[in-house]
Amino acid sequence: MKKQGLRYAGFVLSLVVLALIIYSLANYKTLEAELFKTVGLYGLVGLFIVSLFLELVPQFVSPHLVLLTVTLLGIDIKSAVVVAIVGSLIASLVGFYLGNKYGAEYAYSFVSVKDAEKFEKAVNKYGKVVVFLAALSPLPYIPVVIGASKFTWKNFLAYGVIPRLFSFIVVGYTVSLALA
Repeated sequence: MKKQGLRYAGFVLSLVVLALIIYSLANYKTLEAELFKTVGLYGLVGLFIVSLFLELVPQFVSPHLVLLTVTLLGIDIKSAVVVAIVGSLIASLVGFYLGNKYGAEYAYSFVSVKDAEKFEKAVNKYGKVVVFLAALSPLPYIPVVIGASKFTWKNFLAYGVIPRLFSFIVVGYTVSLALA
């Protein structure tokens, strides 16, 4: 029951975040003045917390989308990328550690047994390539499941963390080009 409640809360939070992003973008002109005042104060802290949460607990909303949104709201892209990277890095390392230490049963509290087994099977079959591709994509990758699949720290850093951080840099660079 606890696992189902955690998944339900994560799903609801994902929908709320997505709805707020869509509403903000749809009503940009109306919200612009107020947002520019408050984004400077709370934007980077909010981005850090959201990036940390979205990377630690798998969600439908990617931290890449949140990074894109805060930059559209006036946050400096370089600062936003650094903050998103730090949040992602901390969450990735903590998630991997927890999955590695507590194993599959702990990972199942974040994702369904079926999804975790499917991901673990892909990791066992294709190895580091699956982790690398999951880390590069804006889709949520699941450090807790990677840790539970007994990936080594060295391989996780090389094929999971570094590509994930690189993906934030690519998104930031792309956004800066688009806004220029």
